[in-house]
Amino acid sequence: MAARDEIFTIFPELDEHIAPVAGARIFAPGRKARNLARRHGQAKKALVM
Repeated sequence: MAARDEIFTIFPELDEHIAPVAGARIFAPGRKARNLARRHGQAKKALVM
């Protein structure tokens, strides 16, 4: 918790409990994500570049 307090001391605007921000990447739901990971594994390709 000390690290968190330090961050909020340096950047107090982060502690304002605003609505969560959408992620920069789209996340696939359960089955679709597993299939994607399986297909990439079979093709020996990286999931993230």
